[in-house]
Amino acid sequence: MDMNAETNMIEGTTAKAATRGFARTWLVGNTLALMAGYLLYTPIGHGFTGGHGRELNGAQLVSHTLALSVVALFVALAQRRMLAPHARVPASRIPLAILLFVGLFWAGYYLPLPFGLDWDILFGFTALGASIWIGHLRVGGHPIAALVAFLAFPAASFLGEVIIYLVVINLGLEPKIGTDPIMHSVFFLTVALTTGLVGGGLSGKALERMLPA
Repeated sequence: MDMNAETNMIEGTTAKAATRGFARTWLVGNTLALMAGYLLYTPIGHGFTGGHGRELNGAQLVSHTLALSVVALFVALAQRRMLAPHARVPASRIPLAILLFVGLFWAGYYLPLPFGLDWDILFGFTALGASIWIGHLRVGGHPIAALVAFLAFPAASFLGEVIIYLVVINLGLEPKIGTDPIMHSVFFLTVALTTGLVGGGLSGKALERMLPA
């Protein structure tokens, strides 16, 4: 075997190994970024403006927007770094991801949508899970994997919401998520952890299939 062939074989083996480890890296990286972001979310969103009901005043809107931006920044930076060995995602995608997350979150909160529910987390987490990779990985050849990767974050965030509500109800507690800072923090950290582990796990496996060979 000549030197060039041997070098190509080694590089190919290394690339395959990196690809095989992507799903686990994606799961861990997203979980850590989400948990870090949401550890700061309640102190930033409620620390200076206090609790709130359904309607937020101007200061509360600003503080929550800042808190949401911090979460999106952590996740976008982590995702871009994890994708760096496989795809060239421009730095300009980071502010776009932040704007999409914040914009869709507030759209889901304020727009009149079916069933009288707030869709803020579902809408926002759709952007959070897809804004960085979409357009930079091969979607066309893997439509099912792309769909799974796109829906993994909102589906997992919904699961996290269901889990925390079931726990709260079974403990006989009143879900004062807006007014109780401890419950607010526990709620969003549960959503973050579930999204990182389940959403990060599902989307990582799906994205792994879409990475360049």
